[in-house]
Amino acid sequence: MMAAYPILMAAGGVALERVVRRPVARVAAVSAVAVSGLALAMMFLPLLPPAAEACYVAFLGANIKAERGKTSPIPQLLADRTGWRSFIDDLVRVYGSLPPEDQKRAIIYVPDYGHAGAIDLWGPQAGLPRVIASQNTYWHWSNGHTNSDVLIAVGAREADLRKVYRQVTRVDSVRCDYCMSWRDHMPIFVAKDPLVPLDSVWARTRFYE
Repeated sequence: MMAAYPILMAAGGVALERVVRRPVARVAAVSAVAVSGLALAMMFLPLLPPAAEACYVAFLGANIKAERGKTSPIPQLLADRTGWRSFIDDLVRVYGSLPPEDQKRAIIYVPDYGHAGAIDLWGPQAGLPRVIASQNTYWHWSNGHTNSDVLIAVGAREADLRKVYRQVTRVDSVRCDYCMSWRDHMPIFVAKDPLVPLDSVWARTRFYE
């Protein structure tokens, strides 16, 4: 379908040129395109702060939902870009609360490539340990490097963690006002004292999306 767009745009340009032969009509057409382009740009480009963006799309009633059951006060194309710095701050707070000996042994688990990418990008300068993740290529990159006595687990299920670690404590939650709803309030656990090596069950965590 995407391959047909250039043909359709060319055909539309020819048809429009025939309609707007008069200078006044051309100015009106260009003005309409410019105004609509600016209106759409503010919906899909990071031109406004998130709070102002939320008010803007609410006023227009044009907050397009791209995925069923996942919501945000702002369009998903922008929501997916927000909350990453505060996510790093959440992890820095949790990691900093660990005893020094636990910090030396700790690694971070996240369930998806978005959170893993944020940690890879900003984690080193924030002093965070390495990250492992179970989605897509990150699963392969993590495979064979998952064993640790201390695991900071974001977005994991407590019941699953208790199958691998003797001590599992929920210590915090991810908070982001304008990210997609599935990312807000993700639990953060600290798991210690392994019952079995995490490598032994890592194959069960893999998923592709």
